[in-house]
Amino acid sequence: MNSHEKQENLLNEAYNYLSYLESQEEGNVFRKASEKSLKKVWDNKEDDIYNTFAANASNNFTLKSYLKQ
Repeated sequence: MNSHEKQENLLNEAYNYLSYLESQEEGNVFRKASEKSLKKVWDNKEDDIYNTFAANASNNFTLKSYLKQ
């Protein structure tokens, strides 16, 4: 591989890395933007019941036992 090819490979790697970083930042922007709206939808009593049930599913947890609490 000659020096021109090495430079071209290095530039391609740098470009790919910068593209990756840019895509990660875009993803973070979208996640942060949607967090407030999703919080309104997901923060409610029904979801709390489901989350408790899902977290305890392996411990023979049932909706009936939750409602007795």
